[in-house]
Amino acid sequence: MNNITDTDRIEFLENQNKGNDCIFRQSTTGRGWRLHQTSDRECVILTGISPFTSVRKAIDYAIIQSTPKVENTNQLDGHNA
Repeated sequence: MNNITDTDRIEFLENQNKGNDCIFRQSTTGRGWRLHQTSDRECVILTGISPFTSVRKAIDYAIIQSTPKVENTNQLDGHNA
């Protein structure tokens, strides 16, 4: 049985990153998502944003950017105001 947690997975990615800048972004050729190390110049050219110093921050930014903005918080649980 696999007892690896989501925290274990993120920690593994953070350890692989070794403090380099990284970004989580949509592929420029439409082939899916990419989490990768990047240079500041490359990142700004591809995405228009500066890279992040941690995997967690890169993923957090992608989640925030892809989450639809909900004007009425009651809609979050499926109820209408």
